[in-house]
Amino acid sequence: MKDVKWNGSTISIEPPKKPKKITGTHFPTIVGVNPFSTDFEVWCRCTRTYEIPFEGNKYTNAGQIIEPKVFDFLRTSMGFGSRVVTPEDVYGKDHFKKTWGDFYPDTPVFGGMWDALIKDENGNTALHLAARRGSAKCVKLLLKAGADATVTDTAGKTADQLTSSEKARKLITKAINYRKAELHLCEQVMAGNMIKAGYSFSDDPDRADVVIVNTCSFIAAAREEAEKKLRAHFDALCERSKIPADELGGLLMEMELDGIVETLPGLRYRLA
Repeated sequence: MKDVKWNGSTISIEPPKKPKKITGTHFPTIVGVNPFSTDFEVWCRCTRTYEIPFEGNKYTNAGQIIEPKVFDFLRTSMGFGSRVVTPEDVYGKDHFKKTWGDFYPDTPVFGGMWDALIKDENGNTALHLAARRGSAKCVKLLLKAGADATVTDTAGKTADQLTSSEKARKLITKAINYRKAELHLCEQVMAGNMIKAGYSFSDDPDRADVVIVNTCSFIAAAREEAEKKLRAHFDALCERSKIPADELGGLLMEMELDGIVETLPGLRYRLA
């Protein structure tokens, strides 16, 4: 709990450098229709003054049970099939840890997580459709609302590849580059940890004992290119090593793990 100064019936605090974001869960409370919470409680949480520890109840437990059933209903009975995209499909099973519970890192005030997205029969999201129509204004609004620029359609194309508007393309490309920058940061952290552990680096894969391919797995073309590199490096390591050993790192291994491992029977170590 932060230091609180009481001034009669009011309190004052030192504003945090990074307040917590307002999520969809808070809106009913803010507009006064949530009987289980108060706007003051939301204020305390966002200012990091105090937050009531989360305790599951019959409502949250019911939500955890019902939500997957709703997705299955949309996929089967409603006929949406693979067009229903869940956070696990995009970020992997541990999506909360990867995103810190916020799918909108570039939005300063509003955040949180969406439960599911639905694409049309061609895999287009609202961002794809706005880009295809060349509406930079709609693209900007969707990105501000947290639209994921890295999602691809059934042809494996991101929204920036579909627009005739240069302004819209720049907005989408900027959002994609932001995600790539996050991956680059992960790569630098990994490299620093390996140096501390005594590893040295080589520009020649033929001289390496360990090959790490860090890639973006959100874009279909990137997944295919990464898989080709992984197979090539793995085969080369197996040929010159008495004991086959390779380490594969990055989001691809976390999201596409089973499919790749099945085709690399000599794989001994997996880094994810």
